[in-house]
Amino acid sequence: MKSRTILLSLALGLALSACAKDEFVTRAATEDGPGAALLGAAEAPALVSRDYSVENVEVVVPESLEVSYANSFFPKADIVWWGDPVGDRRAQVDALITEAVKKGVADLDGARKVNLVLEVTRFHAITEKTRFAAPPGTATHDIKMMLTVLDAETGEVIEPAHPVGVTFEAHTGTQALADMAEGITQKDRITEKLVELMHMELG
Repeated sequence: MKSRTILLSLALGLALSACAKDEFVTRAATEDGPGAALLGAAEAPALVSRDYSVENVEVVVPESLEVSYANSFFPKADIVWWGDPVGDRRAQVDALITEAVKKGVADLDGARKVNLVLEVTRFHAITEKTRFAAPPGTATHDIKMMLTVLDAETGEVIEPAHPVGVTFEAHTGTQALADMAEGITQKDRITEKLVELMHMELG
């Protein structure tokens, strides 16, 4: 009976510890460690010969995605973005991703002209509270989309919708302050990762 009580106590303690961690830590990862990820080419349809030049980029941010304006450590929502002034977060996410993707495909000069459609399924950056109060190494940016590649002339689907995205460490605490001193924003870092994603996915 005593050993059973001890086991129950240990189980309860672990459960409470996990809840507390989820409240504060946003899936901790490092850019070079096992938690970092660039989801893209490995998940695209197999046997696709990519020789593209991109004519048009369309980003879709569905109205069904939940937006949070809560300045908490880890808002429960699909879109969390504090890198622009208060405003239409869907439009801001659309503009950021569109600019980054266009930059990422600008140097493609392949024979086949294509259009890209990217539907956002998650855009989870960090709040101001997390940025300045969370210790370094405890937060991540997590961006997920569905990418479809279409023939620019015929509209034929070359690559059906497939998941792509980036997950990487968000700079917080002293790291965030160092970024500010150098003029580096969350938008800069996210844009850089999305450009890398497009190079890997389509280059």
